[in-house]
Amino acid sequence: MYSELGVDEFYKEYGNEYKNPHAEIIQKLLADVKVGECILDLCCGSGEVTRCFPDKNVVGCDPYTHELYKKLTGREVLTFSFKDIALGALSDYRFDTVICSFALHLCEESMLNPTFSACNDIEKAHHTYTA
Repeated sequence: MYSELGVDEFYKEYGNEYKNPHAEIIQKLLADVKVGECILDLCCGSGEVTRCFPDKNVVGCDPYTHELYKKLTGREVLTFSFKDIALGALSDYRFDTVICSFALHLCEESMLNPTFSACNDIEKAHHTYTA
């Protein structure tokens, strides 16, 4: 559907009902992952990663599904895009772990390195990227 509508239009139309097609796999992969106390669920979708860490301080970030995430998890959510992050939108935040479970294919290639550099800058200790 992305190719037919484009990313922006897809999420305008379906963002409030989105479900990650890999949710079950994500839960299995993250079951034994050691993370810090404060986690950024980057491109949080409907909160699949967040639900893997119920006892942690998890903050979601998604410019498209932020309303759905907040509704389903009741947690704080940021609305920054990859470009916003690459330009420093998260510079005042600190996280132990950053997890991006299924969205890097939506990031323009030219934004990948700046986005990861910005995520590296906001991490306090751990350097965990799950894509």
